[in-house]
Amino acid sequence: MLDELVEGNFERKQVKCLSEIYINPAFGSELERRFLPALKALGGQFDADGGRFPTVKVSQDVKAGKTAYLLAVGANKYWVDTQVPIEDKATGQTLCQPDFVISATKAASPMRPIAVFVDGWEYHQQSMPADARKRSMLMLGGEYRVWSVTFEDIESAQKQKTGCDLQSPLSALMTASGQSIPSDRLAPVAPSHLTSNAMSLLLGLLAGADPAHQDPLAALGSTGQHLLARSVLRPNEVTDGGRARSAEVLKALPEWVGSEAQSVQLQGPKSNFLQWVGRAEPRFLTGKANSAWPLAGALVLNDTAISEALKDGHHGWRQWLRLTNLLQGVPGVALLTESMLSASAILAVPQPKTAAPAAAPGGWSKVLEQAEFLDRLRPGFEQLSERGVAAPDEIGFEVEEGEDYRIAEALWKVGQVVFLTDAQMECAASWRQAGFAVVEEADDWWLAVEAAVNGHSNGDDISGQGA
Repeated sequence: MLDELVEGNFERKQVKCLSEIYINPAFGSELERRFLPALKALGGQFDADGGRFPTVKVSQDVKAGKTAYLLAVGANKYWVDTQVPIEDKATGQTLCQPDFVISATKAASPMRPIAVFVDGWEYHQQSMPADARKRSMLMLGGEYRVWSVTFEDIESAQKQKTGCDLQSPLSALMTASGQSIPSDRLAPVAPSHLTSNAMSLLLGLLAGADPAHQDPLAALGSTGQHLLARSVLRPNEVTDGGRARSAEVLKALPEWVGSEAQSVQLQGPKSNFLQWVGRAEPRFLTGKANSAWPLAGALVLNDTAISEALKDGHHGWRQWLRLTNLLQGVPGVALLTESMLSASAILAVPQPKTAAPAAAPGGWSKVLEQAEFLDRLRPGFEQLSERGVAAPDEIGFEVEEGEDYRIAEALWKVGQVVFLTDAQMECAASWRQAGFAVVEEADDWWLAVEAAVNGHSNGDDISGQGA
């Protein structure tokens, strides 16, 4: 190395300032060194929806006595640690060491840390079963989100491109029965989630949620539900071979993930390299399931076939990782390979102690299951339930007092709060006169409801925060 320095045998690259020089010996590969600069390259560029990503800033800092990075995505700030060892709770040994872990800067944040794996094909074509096991352990363990980034994703980001060159995720999941379901009966899906590469999608999620109050990747829950519902099979479409396949996959998963209530077969078309296989509760299809584990299944990669056709198999492997990212918001999803199934491998994951309760807290179970409200409002009510906000006392509440008629989508007696849709805002003045704080439907309106119900707002009229 000294000879190279003396003779000048090294590549020079001009930077605008010293803060752009990432000095960290923990980087394990050149691809890892490109990860943060690639995120930064997307800052200010057009996103898949036609808007612009916020400015991205990366600076080195010291966290708990170690070198770390502070990632600023617009107003949102995150810690980025490198090569963090994560313990396998079943054995006490180191389970894996993600290339990066992205976490909130505030300890009280509901955000799950994101374990980021930067994968090059040359190395990872040899380690697919090990990769599947490690990432499944993290996903089923419930403490981390998992995000996979490939060489192609980083290349696209550094060229300031947001799109993905792979086929639509639906091509690997959708059955004829799934395709026939009207979209308005399923959980909503953001079109950009289906067209973005892993880098631009990650940046968009980090930009779209305040980590002090939200888990950025929780926004993928609705997308994941929609995608998997499209893989449904009607009872008369389930063959003996399909049942055997389902039993084979579920046998490899922890027992606590499955249940008798998961009676609906979900099974994507079997391709040369990739297949989704699972079961779900009937209510999962409409996004109304409220049990801790409404679904159990796995994305199965045919690593045996890939080893015999590396060029075509490379695309299958990339799609496997891409679908894994998109399903991060759905509990009960795992990764497997055909060689793992052939070896009768079992994912020995202890059941998380912090699993979601079987029924939503504070009366939310009744609200989410039985109350009638606009479909577009469901994600917001689910957010309020997950954040521990008291359930509303009334849904679709109407009052008629003489000539005064007013209506509210939801009413909380605690704090005297009403939530109004755009069409109901003509009643806002009447509600205020009656002593109620008014929350108007807007982006992230549930945050304004939470503040008002919990007594953190001083105003008598609160609007949702902009995206």
